[in-house]
Amino acid sequence: MMRFLRYVGRGYRLAHTIWALLASFICVVLVFGGGGHPPPIIFLPIVLAVWCVGHLVLWGISRLEAKGRELMAKAEGETSSWPFGLMIALIGSGLVSCVGLVQLGGTLILGKWYPFTGTLWAAAMAVSLAHGVCLVGLLLRLSWSRLTSASLCIGWALLAVWQISEQLVHGHRIDMAEYAVLFVGISLPSFLGYHILFSRRIRAFLRSS
Repeated sequence: MMRFLRYVGRGYRLAHTIWALLASFICVVLVFGGGGHPPPIIFLPIVLAVWCVGHLVLWGISRLEAKGRELMAKAEGETSSWPFGLMIALIGSGLVSCVGLVQLGGTLILGKWYPFTGTLWAAAMAVSLAHGVCLVGLLLRLSWSRLTSASLCIGWALLAVWQISEQLVHGHRIDMAEYAVLFVGISLPSFLGYHILFSRRIRAFLRSS
């Protein structure tokens, strides 16, 4: 168990290091990238702000995950490693939540709806918030996050079904490559949602009956 905890700690340190190196590289490019209109260096404060936010997000995730392990240890006397299906759900929820942060940050910085407008902006933000709530629930290992994760997976599969239905109704031609992409977009989230919903190990991991 101590080996697993050390592995988790190294993972977060590695994530912080990669994020810092990426931000440093972008800053160097902006400073020494030459001229232009507008000059690239004016975006340096934005990069620095995003760099700080990224580290705060990683720190928050590590604290929530540690709190979840602590709650699990108090409830059951031990902690266990993450099931693979939940790790996939965790990564997916984290990515969609980050997209929501980019959407919100871009809107605040630019002073206009970004990158969508009107109802689509609100819908995209609602999806990101739902994934953010799911991410917190998973990190804290709360039982309701199992149903939430499964529902979001099924929701993405239904979105793919709706997209292909729209194209067929409007008579758009779909080639084999698009069918393959849609098949993957429907089958993988559906399987993941089913697995999260009925896996005994995931039920035990999230302390759900």
